Amino acid sequence: MWKPIVIGGLMASTLLAVTALPGATASSYNIPAGSMHRIDAKTEIQVINCYQAQWGEKCMVKYYENGQLIGNGNATEMWAEDVVNWEKRYWATQGKAPPSPGGGAQAAAETCPGAPAAVAKNAPASKAVFQRKIYDNYAMNANGTLSAPQRVGIIFESFVVGAPIVNKVTNVPGKGAQRVTDAAPPNATLTPVLSVHLVCEQYRDGVQKRRVESRYFCFTSKDGEWACGGTGIPKITLLK
Repeated sequence: MWKPIVIGGLMASTLLAVTALPGATASSYNIPAGSMHRIDAKTEIQVINCYQAQWGEKCMVKYYENGQLIGNGNATEMWAEDVVNWEKRYWATQGKAPPSPGGGAQAAAETCPGAPAAVAKNAPASKAVFQRKIYDNYAMNANGTLSAPQRVGIIFESFVVGAPIVNKVTNVPGKGAQRVTDAAPPNATLTPVLSVHLVCEQYRDGVQKRRVESRYFCFTSKDGEWACGGTGIPKITLLK
């Protein structure tokens, strides 16, 4: 029999951690392998797989607290019913339905759109190159750790590419040598861009969206890589 312990303020069954996981079978609770389930403000359960046991359906799970894996990384056994009910209980305190699959039929969780097509390092200047580099600015920290999103999507609503200019160096009295943007090498060719786009960040417990209107200078760095750096203060509108 299992003995209750407290993890993240809730009760969990204390069972021996195992490294060899039971084979997965069809889950009557519709809990997909790899899904994340928040059970309190700090704690999430990752379901490795679920299977039919003698007295009902069980899942092999790992616990995360504030985005960090708890313990040595081994999985523990848990009733599938508890996974579903604990998640429902937490989200009920937030006045929301659980965003994770499980516990019967639910509306599909909202997801973010994909990334613009990848571009070659030495690709010629183009709208596609600039859009990909702006996307990369958002996606570079999307690794799912701590408060970082798991993935990022972007939709461009308006994208205006201006005539190229030179990143001239001029001597300004009292300030010394100045250039159009310090982000680009001196005398580099700068392509101005005005972009209005929707940024979608997907987290374990839902998505966050915002509309961004911003100006950029796109250029090739000293390493020959394309980059698009923002200039000025962007206009940001949070979306539901």
